[in-house]
Amino acid sequence: MTLQSLRDRRARLMQQRKTLHERALAESGRDLTIQEQTQFDAWGAEVQSLANQIRRAEALAPEALELAATTGRLTDLDAASPLRLTAAAGWRTQPASPIALSAADTGGFLHTGDFLKAIYDLRTAGKHDTRLDACAERARQLAMGSNDSGGGFAVPTQFVYAAFDEVSQSEPLLSQCDRIEMRSPQVDLPVFRDTTHATSPYGIAWHKHSEGATESAIGTPEIEARSLHAHTWFGLFRCSNEWLADAYPQMRTRLNDAFLKSLRWKVENLLWTGNGGAAEPQGVIDSAATLEIDAEVGQAASTVITENVLRMWARLLPGSHERAFWACNPTCFRQLATLSVDIGAAGDVVGLLRYAGTGIAGQPATSMLGRPLFMIEHLPALGTSGDLMLVDPSLYVLGQRQGVVLDMDTSRYFDANQTAFRCTTRFDAVPALRSAFTPYAGDTQAFALKIATRS
Repeated sequence: MTLQSLRDRRARLMQQRKTLHERALAESGRDLTIQEQTQFDAWGAEVQSLANQIRRAEALAPEALELAATTGRLTDLDAASPLRLTAAAGWRTQPASPIALSAADTGGFLHTGDFLKAIYDLRTAGKHDTRLDACAERARQLAMGSNDSGGGFAVPTQFVYAAFDEVSQSEPLLSQCDRIEMRSPQVDLPVFRDTTHATSPYGIAWHKHSEGATESAIGTPEIEARSLHAHTWFGLFRCSNEWLADAYPQMRTRLNDAFLKSLRWKVENLLWTGNGGAAEPQGVIDSAATLEIDAEVGQAASTVITENVLRMWARLLPGSHERAFWACNPTCFRQLATLSVDIGAAGDVVGLLRYAGTGIAGQPATSMLGRPLFMIEHLPALGTSGDLMLVDPSLYVLGQRQGVVLDMDTSRYFDANQTAFRCTTRFDAVPALRSAFTPYAGDTQAFALKIATRS
């Protein structure tokens, strides 16, 4: 992440903590649920971690300038993801436009519905809204270096951030993955090719010194590029001209909600299920860096048992346990709700799921083995590989190509008295690691784990 990205993310996390706290107070002053408290604490820990990273980056900024002047190499270690190298803090490939939308800018619009109404008034009645000027200029900037001919209006960046940053039970990976801004159609992330510690940790060979002896084995730290390509995706929708012309406030709000929810849903779906082909992100489920755990011998079809969960936890990459979360298809819940571990000679039974209140009669389960549990529709149904996942989102990288552009067409559905809108966004995503990891001793480990199909 760049220095500004670190600052922006820290500000957003602080706002999310404040919003969560205020929402609970507004609901008759209730306390936070277990899942809300877990999320609140996780955000707080990340806020502190980001503060430390920002202080380090600010301290290194003068050194980065000196290094650039002497070597021309503008790279530094990203403390948030130790295995990755990123572009040096603060550097841009192109100067920013003086009227470009900033990260906190709403463009003067109340929400996306208000933005859509302004576009409609301009295209149909020639009513010029000066708030659209910066959006049009931003859209032209985004078209540079792409196959898009330009045109349209860039969605104000604050609304884009709202779409990608809103914490939702349905989009946990989008909310928590490592996001970077792509300032060109392709970004290469240099990473250490550190896939094994069985012989040479981090590619460096170590030898015990013996007087007069010469060691022939020498390691070579390998660095490779993880490439992000700004794939273009279009979203098409249409609205009644009567609704747009009358400008019902309720309709604008509903348009805003539908647009943001649809955008989040599509991106989250691709982050899990993308095939990594020419035009899709590499989703977590079928990534080469995701480790599939074998089902237990004799395990019944369409089941999840305690041993599956414990094996997944044991094979998670060291250092990822405090950041990982569980995700499952809702069809898995009945299986997970009955899982338990026998403790001590007395045979006490402890459930793997954590509930608020008194056991399963309290609030729904929110965590398993101390990490948040999310039930999402993007994962396969019970019994299929990927129905239950354990993922460290900090080792999954989403690159966003600077914005979302909206335009409209009044002729396509002229006979139905409707206006068509087109949303264009460009992004890509890949795991920071290319494969599973072989430790010095023990079984292979990974940033993401799933159970093999049980049929």
